[in-house]
Amino acid sequence: MTYLRIILPVGVVLAIAFLYLMWTDAAASRDEYKAQLKDANATIERVERRNQDLETEAVERLVDDTAVEKMGKKLTDAIDAVPPAQRSAAPSPATVALGCARLRQTGATSDAFKRICGAGQGVAGAKAAAKR
Repeated sequence: MTYLRIILPVGVVLAIAFLYLMWTDAAASRDEYKAQLKDANATIERVERRNQDLETEAVERLVDDTAVEKMGKKLTDAIDAVPPAQRSAAPSPATVALGCARLRQTGATSDAFKRICGAGQGVAGAKAAAKR
Protein backbone atom coordinates (compact mmCIF):
# COMPACT_ATOMS: atom_id res chain seq x y z
CA MET A 1 0.00 0.00 0.00
CA THR A 2 2.91 2.35 0.47
CA TYR A 3 3.71 2.17 -3.15
CA LEU A 4 0.17 3.41 -3.85
CA ARG A 5 0.82 6.48 -1.70
CA ILE A 6 3.84 7.35 -3.85
CA ILE A 7 2.92 6.00 -7.28
CA LEU A 8 -0.68 7.22 -7.36
CA PRO A 9 0.07 10.95 -6.74
CA VAL A 10 3.05 10.82 -9.12
CA GLY A 11 0.85 9.11 -11.72
CA VAL A 12 -1.86 11.74 -11.28
CA VAL A 13 0.69 14.57 -11.61
CA LEU A 14 2.16 12.95 -14.72
CA ALA A 15 -1.33 12.43 -16.16
CA ILE A 16 -2.23 16.08 -15.48
CA ALA A 17 1.06 17.24 -17.06
CA PHE A 18 0.44 14.99 -20.09
CA LEU A 19 -3.14 16.31 -20.47
CA TYR A 20 -1.90 19.91 -20.15
CA LEU A 21 0.70 19.36 -22.88
CA MET A 22 -1.92 17.75 -25.12
CA TRP A 23 -4.30 20.65 -24.47
CA THR A 24 -1.70 23.33 -25.33
CA ASP A 25 -0.71 21.43 -28.46
CA ALA A 26 -4.37 21.20 -29.50
CA ALA A 27 -4.81 24.94 -28.87
CA ALA A 28 -1.75 25.73 -31.00
CA SER A 29 -3.04 23.47 -33.77
CA ARG A 30 -6.45 25.14 -33.55
CA ASP A 31 -4.88 28.60 -33.91
CA GLU A 32 -2.85 27.41 -36.89
CA TYR A 33 -5.94 25.95 -38.57
CA LYS A 34 -7.85 29.19 -37.93
CA ALA A 35 -5.08 31.15 -39.67
CA GLN A 36 -5.11 28.71 -42.61
CA LEU A 37 -8.90 28.99 -42.82
CA LYS A 38 -8.67 32.79 -42.83
CA ASP A 39 -6.09 32.68 -45.65
CA ALA A 40 -8.20 30.22 -47.63
CA ASN A 41 -11.31 32.41 -47.26
CA ALA A 42 -9.36 35.47 -48.38
CA THR A 43 -8.11 33.55 -51.42
CA ILE A 44 -11.64 32.40 -52.23
CA GLU A 45 -12.96 35.98 -52.03
CA ARG A 46 -10.12 37.23 -54.24
CA VAL A 47 -10.77 34.52 -56.85
CA GLU A 48 -14.53 35.19 -56.81
CA ARG A 49 -13.93 38.94 -57.28
CA ARG A 50 -11.54 38.21 -60.16
CA ASN A 51 -14.06 35.87 -61.80
CA GLN A 52 -16.78 38.52 -61.49
CA ASP A 53 -14.44 41.09 -63.07
CA LEU A 54 -13.59 38.71 -65.91
CA GLU A 55 -17.28 37.97 -66.52
CA THR A 56 -18.07 41.71 -66.58
CA GLU A 57 -15.21 42.32 -69.02
CA ALA A 58 -16.41 39.47 -71.23
CA VAL A 59 -19.91 40.94 -71.39
CA GLU A 60 -18.52 44.41 -72.13
CA ARG A 61 -16.27 42.96 -74.83
CA LEU A 62 -19.25 41.17 -76.37
CA VAL A 63 -21.26 44.41 -76.39
CA ASP A 64 -18.31 46.29 -77.92
CA ASP A 65 -17.77 43.59 -80.55
CA THR A 66 -21.44 43.74 -81.48
CA ALA A 67 -21.30 47.54 -81.75
CA VAL A 68 -18.15 47.41 -83.89
CA GLU A 69 -19.71 44.76 -86.12
CA LYS A 70 -22.83 46.90 -86.61
CA MET A 71 -20.69 49.95 -87.34
CA GLY A 72 -18.63 47.99 -89.87
CA LYS A 73 -21.78 46.72 -91.55
CA LYS A 74 -23.13 50.28 -91.79
CA LEU A 75 -19.87 51.48 -93.33
CA THR A 76 -19.75 48.56 -95.73
CA ASP A 77 -23.36 49.21 -96.73
CA ALA A 78 -22.55 52.89 -97.23
CA ILE A 79 -19.62 51.99 -99.49
CA ASP A 80 -21.75 49.50 -101.40
CA ALA A 81 -24.45 52.17 -101.83
CA VAL A 82 -22.04 54.40 -103.79
CA PRO A 83 -22.55 53.89 -107.54
CA PRO A 84 -19.66 52.08 -109.26
CA ALA A 85 -18.88 55.10 -111.44
CA GLN A 86 -18.17 57.23 -108.38
CA ARG A 87 -16.13 54.50 -106.67
CA SER A 88 -13.52 54.46 -109.38
CA ALA A 89 -13.19 58.27 -109.49
CA ALA A 90 -10.10 59.86 -107.96
CA PRO A 91 -10.59 61.54 -104.58
CA SER A 92 -11.20 65.26 -104.57
CA PRO A 93 -8.40 67.62 -103.49
CA ALA A 94 -10.31 68.38 -100.28
CA THR A 95 -10.48 64.66 -99.46
CA VAL A 96 -6.75 64.28 -100.12
CA ALA A 97 -5.94 67.34 -98.00
CA LEU A 98 -8.07 66.05 -95.13
CA GLY A 99 -6.46 62.61 -95.36
CA CYS A 100 -2.98 64.14 -95.41
CA ALA A 101 -3.77 66.28 -92.37
CA ARG A 102 -5.00 63.27 -90.46
CA LEU A 103 -1.94 61.21 -91.43
CA ARG A 104 0.36 64.09 -90.51
CA GLN A 105 -1.22 64.24 -87.04
CA THR A 106 -0.50 60.53 -86.55
CA GLY A 107 3.12 61.05 -87.58
CA ALA A 108 3.10 59.34 -90.97
CA THR A 109 6.51 59.38 -92.71
CA SER A 110 6.31 56.77 -95.47
CA ASP A 111 7.49 57.46 -99.01
CA ALA A 112 3.93 57.18 -100.34
CA PHE A 113 2.80 59.77 -97.79
CA LYS A 114 5.61 62.15 -98.81
CA ARG A 115 4.85 61.59 -102.49
CA ILE A 116 1.13 62.30 -102.13
CA CYS A 117 1.11 64.87 -99.32
CA GLY A 118 4.57 66.38 -99.68
CA ALA A 119 7.17 66.47 -96.92
CA GLY A 120 6.25 69.00 -94.22
CA GLN A 121 3.73 70.84 -96.35
CA GLY A 122 0.54 72.32 -94.99
CA VAL A 123 -2.94 71.89 -96.42
CA ALA A 124 -2.08 74.06 -99.46
CA GLY A 125 0.89 71.83 -100.28
CA ALA A 126 -1.27 68.77 -99.93
CA LYS A 127 -3.84 70.25 -102.32
CA ALA A 128 -1.11 71.02 -104.83
CA ALA A 129 0.27 67.53 -104.51
CA ALA A 130 -3.21 66.08 -105.01
CA LYS A 131 -3.63 68.01 -108.30
CA ARG A 132 -0.54 66.40 -109.81
